[in-house]
Amino acid sequence: MLKLSTDLTVEQLLAFQWRDLELYYQELQKVTLHEGNIEDWLEGWSNLDKAIVEVDNRRYAATTQDTTDQKAKEALVNFLNTIKVNVQIYDQQLTEKLLNSGIMPSNFQMGLLSLRTKAALYTKRNLNLLNDQYVAATEYDEITGSQTVEWDGEEKTVTELQPLLLSNDRSKREAVWRASMQRQLDDRDKINALWRRLLEMRNRIAINAGLSNYREYRWLELYRFAYTPENALQFHDSIEKVFVPAVSKLMHQHKRRLGVRKLRPWDLLVESLTDKPLVPYSDPDEMEEKAINVFHKIHPDFGRAYRHMRENGLLDLHNRNNKAPGGYTLEFPISGEPFSLLNCVGLHSDLMGVLHEGGHSMHFYDILNGGKVKYYQEFESPVEFAEVAAMGTELLALPHMVSNDGDPSGGSFYSPEDHRIAEIQAFRAILTFIPFMSVVDLFQHWAYTNVSLASDPANCDAKWAELWDRFLPDADWKGFEDFKATGWHRKIHIFSDPFYYIEYGLAQMGALQVWQNAQRDQAAAVNALRRAFMLGGTVGLKQLFNAADTDMIFEVEPMQALIDTVMARMDELTSDE
Repeated sequence: MLKLSTDLTVEQLLAFQWRDLELYYQELQKVTLHEGNIEDWLEGWSNLDKAIVEVDNRRYAATTQDTTDQKAKEALVNFLNTIKVNVQIYDQQLTEKLLNSGIMPSNFQMGLLSLRTKAALYTKRNLNLLNDQYVAATEYDEITGSQTVEWDGEEKTVTELQPLLLSNDRSKREAVWRASMQRQLDDRDKINALWRRLLEMRNRIAINAGLSNYREYRWLELYRFAYTPENALQFHDSIEKVFVPAVSKLMHQHKRRLGVRKLRPWDLLVESLTDKPLVPYSDPDEMEEKAINVFHKIHPDFGRAYRHMRENGLLDLHNRNNKAPGGYTLEFPISGEPFSLLNCVGLHSDLMGVLHEGGHSMHFYDILNGGKVKYYQEFESPVEFAEVAAMGTELLALPHMVSNDGDPSGGSFYSPEDHRIAEIQAFRAILTFIPFMSVVDLFQHWAYTNVSLASDPANCDAKWAELWDRFLPDADWKGFEDFKATGWHRKIHIFSDPFYYIEYGLAQMGALQVWQNAQRDQAAAVNALRRAFMLGGTVGLKQLFNAADTDMIFEVEPMQALIDTVMARMDELTSDE
């Protein structure tokens, strides 16, 4: 059988036209399936999937590395309209061919479940619409990537100003915060217009697929087999009971240490335990080299892999003008490499972002090299577990950021005292993030099940403000109500990856359990996590959690027990106050 080779250069991949690829799809289509050829047939399809994913990811990455590169955007749109749209048609035909054959390929249960779900969602009416909403979502990158502020006579991106929010000068923090927020608010009309278009497109996609709303569609598209929307709502109710009081306790302590009567939004990031912000690195090269050292200490395989990424242009970690905000890791499955993009400006949170995306990369390498995954249709783990990989790596790295001799210049990021602050910040960031995650997720539950209301951005502002006050009540936003209400404008996932956010919350529960396990035996915790990594998508989400010696948590009781452990560690770290 004619099969696409996986021994291809990047140049060859990016040069593909649809006519080059269609021959291989036609070959798969004409084969009569039987038990004797099913594995060879699946391998041929898998090879095509790998090629399509890599071209798609490379085209997308180019648009984020320079949001003004019109040629890159045109290349992405051309790929979507001339290749991907046709691939979707053939993928549906091949899926139906496999399902109708009645053949059950060995060790392919999760692959079949995903294919059945994908087939059920498919309709030709959505092919162009799916591409249109994908392209429209990139407009968010263009809008936010160009948000700059004149500061001290220089043009700065909003991201570049973030370190100033750590200043001990409260008036300076306020000025920076106001300038950043106002610049983002200046694009209110543009983002509202984009939201209306995306909401209408996504609602139409769901209706075309025979579903009542986009939440139903997205639940299936994200292969959420292990939990329901009702489970998600239970999860958020538990968070309100467990995390909100814990965060309020931390914020009360923070307010006392700052010596202020009320916490204002510009007071939330400054460190009140020390009079100087953490500076993990001053030079990008220094940061990357030290990150390699930390990964090596988690496991030598990780250190070797991250050095390979650095030496082969697979890291784009530092902020610059006209670069898309946020961060991600994408896979290049033909090349056998991941690619990571971030917007680091020298903060501790940037370092944690490097470790987070590095965790995704290590997960990719372990799936690729672990020998458990035969076909690309089962390569990717459910995203909830993919985020355990990233967040678990962050926490596994914590002990390795410190220099034993007190001098961080020799390959670690922090002195012992700064490391104490860094560990406090890591846990505080988790505790404060989880309620924010609930706001983001619940906002989308509301928007996509109340489309007529959500089509008016004023209603979206009101809903966001209501959720914010419910889950994040500790700062006083008086006089800045518009800034608070438009917070949904500043969350890229709402525009580019709808409903992709609860994954971070569920995964953080898993990551904290990985951390707990590591307190008893770090090597065993790492090994268990890597065993789960190697399974890719060959087993279900609950089985992946269990393989890593963790559980999925939705209920109050186990969540409270976990957070009690974290708060006890926080008390230990602040016992000298």
